[in-house]
Amino acid sequence: MNRSVYFELCAYAFFQVWEKRHHSKKEINGIKQQIAELSKQDRFLLLDIAASKWFRKRKLQDKRGK
Repeated sequence: MNRSVYFELCAYAFFQVWEKRHHSKKEINGIKQQIAELSKQDRFLLLDIAASKWFRKRKLQDKRGK
C-alpha cells in the first residue's frame, strides 16, 4: 500500500473515531495505537487530512440545511 493511500485511510478512520460512529471500543483502541506509532510529522499530516474532511462534511451539511 502506498503512503498516500495509507494516510487517507488513517485519516478517514481518525475522522470516524472523532465522530464516534460505527466503531467498537476495541477498534478505536486499535486505530489509536496505529496513530501513536506514526512519527510526529506524520501525525500532524493525519490530523490535517482529518480536519479537512471534517470541514468538508460540515460545509456540505450547511449547504443542505439552507
